[in-house]
Amino acid sequence: MEKHRKIKRRPGRIDAVRAKRAASQMATVDDLAAVLGIGRNAAYGLVQTKAVPALRYGRRYLIPRAVIAKIVNGEPFATPRPA
Repeated sequence: MEKHRKIKRRPGRIDAVRAKRAASQMATVDDLAAVLGIGRNAAYGLVQTKAVPALRYGRRYLIPRAVIAKIVNGEPFATPRPA
């Protein structure tokens, strides 16, 4: 049998990636779900029905963190209307 090699990971790499994502102006649907305390499917539903404005980048939806902050604070936010 062949032995499996152990993957070497750089120390602190995961923390660096998390810090970079937290500093980003855009959030993912998973981030939206975590902040609102709902499931991923419910968060995708909000984005796909355009209840929460988001940008589509490839296969990903990106939500501005400012919009999430307004939702959490109960402030109204403008939903872009298609032309």
